[in-house]
Amino acid sequence: MEILSAFLFVLIGGIHIVFGEMVQMKILKDNTREEFLVASMRIMIYQGGILLIITGIVQMMNALEILTLSGLSAYIPLFVLLVNFVPFVFTALIKYRKIFIKSLFQVIYFIILIILQIIILG
Repeated sequence: MEILSAFLFVLIGGIHIVFGEMVQMKILKDNTREEFLVASMRIMIYQGGILLIITGIVQMMNALEILTLSGLSAYIPLFVLLVNFVPFVFTALIKYRKIFIKSLFQVIYFIILIILQIIILG
């Protein structure tokens, strides 16, 4: 279970970066010449993607017993998911419902990851 979860973390992190660069950045560049906005968006894309990838790598290392996440540190993958997912859900549902519907695959993916984390911790 933990190896599957780690793989899913790395996969969604990679998708986050690729989708951000190929779709979101293209749309943004086509609609604005504001360099600060474009740079800020690119930074946020990479921050989110790399955080998910690193979390997956750490979880994989824990599953393979290369390192040990014990005590509160065992909750780090779940915390990373929640810090990433909860603000998205609230912001999308309150202000931008259209983006929530368009991101339904991502929502389901994150819910599956959260359930996996709860099972792993349980």
